[in-house]
Amino acid sequence: MDPTFTVQAESEAVCEAALARLCAALEIEPCLLPREVLPGSGRWMARAKPQPSDEVQGVIQAETG
Repeated sequence: MDPTFTVQAESEAVCEAALARLCAALEIEPCLLPREVLPGSGRWMARAKPQPSDEVQGVIQAETG
């Protein structure tokens, strides 16, 4: 299972900026999950994870076929 990276911030704009910096630094992509407000805290959260390499995608496609 691939790691998932999470950022949290006080506002949606700060969360989006932090996610963009994280993705650029680690060369990863944001998850398609929407940014969300954590219940009870009011903090925004967003996720990112590595994308499989082309070689791995080819193996997955060959196996599922």
